[in-house]
Amino acid sequence: MEVSVLIPIGDFYDDLAEIHNSFRTSCRGLGRSHEFIYVVRGDHPTLQATLQRLEQEPEVRVLRVPRTYNESIALNEGLQATRGDVVVTLPAYDTVVPEALADLVKALDDGTDCAVAVRAQRRDPLFNRLQARVFRALVS
Repeated sequence: MEVSVLIPIGDFYDDLAEIHNSFRTSCRGLGRSHEFIYVVRGDHPTLQATLQRLEQEPEVRVLRVPRTYNESIALNEGLQATRGDVVVTLPAYDTVVPEALADLVKALDDGTDCAVAVRAQRRDPLFNRLQARVFRALVS
């Protein structure tokens, strides 16, 4: 196994099927063997069908850990389960562009010890941005 993609799922997540499909395409473009490991903290009834569909793919594993585990412990559980020479950790929400995966792996191939993707610009709706500004004004 050459590349392991580790995605912890906590309280916040976007469309996992869409994220998976985008990064699967990027992984296939690398021409290397790969796996996806989803570490699910707690119960997420709305995700069960999606996770079951993803588990049908041979390169996908889903680990379930108690909700009481924080993200660090969940990541550690996932890291112990990886088989890849390269491990890519991704959030379960849309902040890293899939096209960045090739650049990260190339940097590692070129001898870099650690490669970090730049977070994509957030696309919060206007209402959320206004709400956040009001909140910050009230608490400052």
